[in-house]
Amino acid sequence: MSQSTERTAYCGLYCGDCIPHDKRVFKAVEELKKALDEVQFDQYAYLRSQAYGKLLDYPIFIRVLDEIEAIECRGPCACGGGKKVCIIRDCVKAKGYRGCWECKESSTCNKLASLKRFHGKTIEHNHQMIREHGLENWADKRGKHYPWR
Repeated sequence: MSQSTERTAYCGLYCGDCIPHDKRVFKAVEELKKALDEVQFDQYAYLRSQAYGKLLDYPIFIRVLDEIEAIECRGPCACGGGKKVCIIRDCVKAKGYRGCWECKESSTCNKLASLKRFHGKTIEHNHQMIREHGLENWADKRGKHYPWR
C-alpha cells in the first residue's frame, strides 16, 4: 500500500495533515506531564498559588493535557487506526467501498456534514481529486485540511 493510499482516510481527508496524527504533539505532552510529575509540580503550584494566583488553575492545565492526549490518532484509519467509533468508516465498509468518494450520495451525505463544517469544501475537492487521479496519485492535489493551515 502506498503512503498516499495508506494515509487517505475513508472520508477523503489525508491523515498526514491532521493534528491528531502529528506524533510530535503527543510526545511533547507526554514528556511535559512526566517532567511535571517527577518534580511534583502540583505541590509547587499549590504552594506558589498564594503569590501567583493563576497557578490555582494547574489542575485545569493537566486536564487539558489529558484531553490533548485523548485525541491522538494511533494510525491511519485505512490501516486500523482512527477514531474508535466512526460512522463514516462503518458506512463505507458496510457498502464495500474504500472511501466516500465511491458513493453517489457523498456530496449530500449527512454523515460527512460535521467534517464539512470544519473542513469546508476540502472534502468534496479531495473526493474529486481521488476520482480523477486515483487513490495513489491524488495526495499532492489535496485541499487545505484546516482553514488556518
